[in-house]
Amino acid sequence: LISIVYLRVRVSRIIIVSSIVAFTGLIIMSTGAFYGASALFGDSLTIICAFAYAVNLTYLSKHSASVDSYVFSFYQLFVVAVFSAIAIPIIPGERMIFNSYVIFTILFTAIFAGVLAIFVTTKAMIYVEPSLAGIIFVGEPVFAALTSVWLINEHISIYTLIGGTIMVLAILMITISKYLEARATKSVGDLPET
Repeated sequence: LISIVYLRVRVSRIIIVSSIVAFTGLIIMSTGAFYGASALFGDSLTIICAFAYAVNLTYLSKHSASVDSYVFSFYQLFVVAVFSAIAIPIIPGERMIFNSYVIFTILFTAIFAGVLAIFVTTKAMIYVEPSLAGIIFVGEPVFAALTSVWLINEHISIYTLIGGTIMVLAILMITISKYLEARATKSVGDLPET
């Protein structure tokens, strides 16, 4: 939807269907977590963040080819740092105790989940359309669930299993569609001129 409005790009039916299928899988995957007002608040924040991330991907796809990736990444990180610095004193809860473990965790996350991830995303958006990137990023909760099973032997619920399977199907739908499009384009390009 954001691609259609902001980029004025026509989105294929398969991308629309895949997006709906992926969103359905995400809802099913989250169904097991819908308990009380705190879950509703958390889910609302997740939807707001997903919308903001979609806007970010769309903006990146429009401007990343014409702007230096290092500069673009710096400004993204700067904005995140400013908003985080504003939010820290406002958000209620226990105050953080700084020790070597906490500092290591903050630095590790900042480098790998912050700087490196934003730079790679900025570079990749030169080559990937935002609707496809959105479908790919839908796989993140599935990857998180599989990682938690592998690392800490967490038991996944039936909702997580069904929702994750549906989300993987959405990713496969778009991947197979892109493969068939590329194959058809190559076949047409290989035809001799008459």
